[in-house]
Amino acid sequence: MNSAPVRTSRQYRLISAGLAFVVWGAWAWFVNQLEDRPDQLSPVGSGLIQGTASCLITLFMLRSVTHLYHAFSARQFAARARLFLPAILTTALTSSCLSAAHLLAGTANVVGTVLPGIIVALCFNTLTCWKLHQQCLRQSPKSNLPAEHSTDAIR
Repeated sequence: MNSAPVRTSRQYRLISAGLAFVVWGAWAWFVNQLEDRPDQLSPVGSGLIQGTASCLITLFMLRSVTHLYHAFSARQFAARARLFLPAILTTALTSSCLSAAHLLAGTANVVGTVLPGIIVALCFNTLTCWKLHQQCLRQSPKSNLPAEHSTDAIR
């Protein structure tokens, strides 16, 4: 059967990206409002950078986690590793890029700005892996190995 791998739905991706922009942009504005200094990026600028980056990073994370989940086949990795490795690797990469962007932009409180998002990103990525895994199991209920392909999208 030549069907596409299990993936997240468009609605899931768009809602996640939109919420990331609003929540993390507002968080960056709030955290950096407390440290507003003339030689640093304004709180609004930090909020716009964080919101935009969070939106784009969320879309990238969903693609990356889905790709890595399928790349780590069940035969190569234990089920737990397959659930957590894509989340850990994706979070590490995106967190490094986001931190570098804030350092280059001159954000006053980089750690306070990005640390909560890193924690939530790891949880979000792990949840996405779990949802992919559950969808694969539903596609192949009689097998101990998850089905690798399906046309159904995760909601």
